[in-house]
Amino acid sequence: MRDGFWPIRPGFPLGRCFDAVIGWGSFFHLTQKAQRTALPRIADHVAEGGRLLLTVGPADGEITGTVAGETVYHSSLAPDEYKAILETAGMQCEDFVPEDPECTGHTLLLARRKASARQKD
Repeated sequence: MRDGFWPIRPGFPLGRCFDAVIGWGSFFHLTQKAQRTALPRIADHVAEGGRLLLTVGPADGEITGTVAGETVYHSSLAPDEYKAILETAGMQCEDFVPEDPECTGHTLLLARRKASARQKD
């Protein structure tokens, strides 16, 4: 982990792709509109055959909750919408696990970048 690339700057593009991109406990704090915009941009940074792992909400909706006495915003798209966005971005949803008891109730979305259709030189 020490030798990894840890960009600390907002915005895209990053100018490279990664074998794995993980968004744990963060993506569901974006609005639904922001998720629709961000997901294809994030997918653009996953290398061929690479994986994307996000924690998302289990169903379409927006709610607020409380964490450590502070109000926090959560939103999610419907699972089929996540899958459609990923498909359009050249990725395939490999697994969607709502409220996984093995991950303290987090909803997991795992996707893989499809092999490129272009010919290699």
